[in-house]
Amino acid sequence: MTGVQTCALPISIVKHDIEYAGETVSQKLLRTTTELKRVGASATVISALDEVAWQFNLRGADIPYNPFFKSYAIIYTNYDIRRPKLFLNLAQLNSNLYPTNVNVYNYSTFWAHLNATAMDSTIKKIWVSAGVSQAILGSIPTAKLVQPLLNSPVQRIKARKNAIERKGIRDCQIRDAVARMKHIGWIEQQLNNLFQRMNDIKRLKTNISDSHISIERKLKQINDLSSTINTDEKQERVILAQVRQCK
Repeated sequence: MTGVQTCALPISIVKHDIEYAGETVSQKLLRTTTELKRVGASATVISALDEVAWQFNLRGADIPYNPFFKSYAIIYTNYDIRRPKLFLNLAQLNSNLYPTNVNVYNYSTFWAHLNATAMDSTIKKIWVSAGVSQAILGSIPTAKLVQPLLNSPVQRIKARKNAIERKGIRDCQIRDAVARMKHIGWIEQQLNNLFQRMNDIKRLKTNISDSHISIERKLKQINDLSSTINTDEKQERVILAQVRQCK
């Protein structure tokens, strides 16, 4: 130990290639804003990490065993004029990977941008999910909230998988099924090994038991023989005594 403390480097955020996403960020923004227009909303605030990652074709590793990163997003209906805002740890994302036509900000500035959006007189209605934090909900005037609170527009369109995503899901299910079968095969082999060991133990116990019985039989034979020898000796002494008396 040198006494010098080091800080862990932030885990990089990477691009989710179109080969797997099946849609560009622009295509997804069009679908999202179509949902906003459907309910008359001017903007939406996205706080669910899986939705942010899906919307902007990015993946991270801030959450163990999940491909997500800490982030927020604000998307406007007129996104071609007022660019979407993505908030994340800038140290994690190379600027070359910034989504096209998306303004990327440091994670800590989200609240200032949220307050500015909430107070903007040109923003008439804001669509937020019923699952957002109370802090986000409390930052938006009640009169501007799309009521009743609905699932986020991203969650809705994300549920409708494109052809590439459906293929990816099928491929994953096949790989998972193969892995599961291998696992079940391994369990079966372990059980067979266990049963084999149990049978070996049973045979060993039987052999030991048989050995004990054999030993007991031999001991009995020895005892019987010893008793016979003792009886013969007694008879010999009686005969010798009688002979001596006759003399």
